[in-house]
Amino acid sequence: MSAPPFSVSLVIFDIDGTLVDFSRAIDGGLEVVAQEVSRRAGGVEVDPRRLQALRNEVARDPAWRGRQLVAIRRESFRRILEAFAIEEPWALDELHDRYYSARDEATAVFPDAEPVLAGLHARGLPLVAASNGNVSLASMGLDGYFAARHYAEEVGISKPDPAFFASAVERAGGRPETTLAIGDRLDNDYHRRAPPACIPCCSTAPTVSRTPRSCGCDRWPSCPDCLRKISGARPPASRLPARAPPPARRPPPGSAHRRAGVW
Repeated sequence: MSAPPFSVSLVIFDIDGTLVDFSRAIDGGLEVVAQEVSRRAGGVEVDPRRLQALRNEVARDPAWRGRQLVAIRRESFRRILEAFAIEEPWALDELHDRYYSARDEATAVFPDAEPVLAGLHARGLPLVAASNGNVSLASMGLDGYFAARHYAEEVGISKPDPAFFASAVERAGGRPETTLAIGDRLDNDYHRRAPPACIPCCSTAPTVSRTPRSCGCDRWPSCPDCLRKISGARPPASRLPARAPPPARRPPPGSAHRRAGVW
């Protein structure tokens, strides 16, 4: 495998679907909500897929454009309660709490993610977590590896807008031509019709061994050669953001501080 035609000095990681198995987490949360709605509706069967379709319907609604993802999910729960004529006090709050509790419990880091982050961190490469969501890196035990986090709800720009990536590069003091952005969706982590704000590298999640289309290695991101070849350059020490040491251990699943509503 030949080395990539650039030296990387900054790496931007997507979170959902790249570092954590968020699809499984969403499925777990929706299953719990479907069971609760069914119970309140007298045993009528509720398909979790209907709940997700309703959430997507709210997200496409022009009246909800630009709203926080937590608010969109909550509105989808309000609509499902309305559809089943459920008017019990606090029903919406309870669905909201049950969903996020179950979702957070099911959220898990991909088994190959942390070794890669640890390897890049040990080589002195600054890492940035950039996402349209707001998963808590601390709750996943990953926050110590990152120099910065860059979340759409905080910066007011979302992927795949190149400005989102450009601002992430600027925040970390990097340069677009030596920044590698790693994600799992070509439709969301790469804008085909705009000048690139960095060098995209899309993987095929949610498999354990995800393959980047940039370097062609079929063992990414666990391949030691990949790690060595993308860490050939570092920015000046004065431009490296301060980083905390990596966490010693991950908090137990279901901890109270894992509530980081995203979807």
